[in-house]
Amino acid sequence: MRRKLGTKGEIIIPKAIRDSLGLERGSALVLEVSGRRIVITPELAPGNQVAVSSPAPRESPRKLPRREVDWDALASSISPSR
Repeated sequence: MRRKLGTKGEIIIPKAIRDSLGLERGSALVLEVSGRRIVITPELAPGNQVAVSSPAPRESPRKLPRREVDWDALASSISPSR
């Protein structure tokens, strides 16, 4: 999946991905650099719910368990039909 940075460095996460991860406006995300990749992980609040934006945490955030995602199926579900 390919996205371009906006004028202020923002990217848009497709709705299908936001919905599958339970993300909504104000959800806190953790960005990490791994080699030449940017890894974006939802930050979890107590109770394993996606955290809503708040001041930066002082501790390392907990990470979501990894899910197997069929990226081809996801991409085809959000790509415009031709």
